[in-house]
Amino acid sequence: MESTRLPGKVLMDLGGEPVVQRVFTRLSRATLVDEVVLALPDTEENDGLAEACEAFGASVYRGSLDDVLARYAGAARAYAADVVVRVTSDCPFADPALVDDVVRRLLADEALDYVSNNLVRTYPLGFDAEAFRADALFAADAEAELPHEREHVTPFLYQHPERFRLANVEAPEPLRRPGYRITVDEPADLELARGIWERLDTDDFSAADVVAVLDADEALRDVNSAVRNKDVAKPQSW
Repeated sequence: MESTRLPGKVLMDLGGEPVVQRVFTRLSRATLVDEVVLALPDTEENDGLAEACEAFGASVYRGSLDDVLARYAGAARAYAADVVVRVTSDCPFADPALVDDVVRRLLADEALDYVSNNLVRTYPLGFDAEAFRADALFAADAEAELPHEREHVTPFLYQHPERFRLANVEAPEPLRRPGYRITVDEPADLELARGIWERLDTDDFSAADVVAVLDADEALRDVNSAVRNKDVAKPQSW
């Protein structure tokens, strides 16, 4: 709720439901995810958000506002997770099939600690998913000291490829649109999201459907073209 660029964004309306509910509904369709948990700050400003999430049936864990890494580790322990999947609550177009692709890649190789589809960006921003072993998360929580490591949860993992085994899932050619931005972080992003939702006219859609909408409508694509992405440095190799 304390977003500096779009305060309260996750409770803003998107097609008749709040953004965070759209994210929850989408992720609940991932077949390799056992439970979707909203890991929310324990501040008074987020009490209304927690109540809203519980009202539409989400499991909620409350933890530190600023130390998001500790919040994730606490949620993982509370729900006895062996693998943790991270999708941020401002990505209402998250595709459960793409989430499953990332989880499947991790589960297919016991040596892997961390898999994402954005170590090298090939998908649009907004289809991002990360999956990592709970043991790796707990190690990061115990050892990470830098502010950006605590705030962004996973940098301690992917910025130390000499310690953690990493893998990236790349987009197939029809979805390879790294310049598209479909996350909700600024007013222009919300305008774009609402435009996409109106054109889809359903909540059961694929990443390909979203890309097709943007491919076909240059004016819609340009709605948030001036918004700059906030990226955390990724390793050059792993």
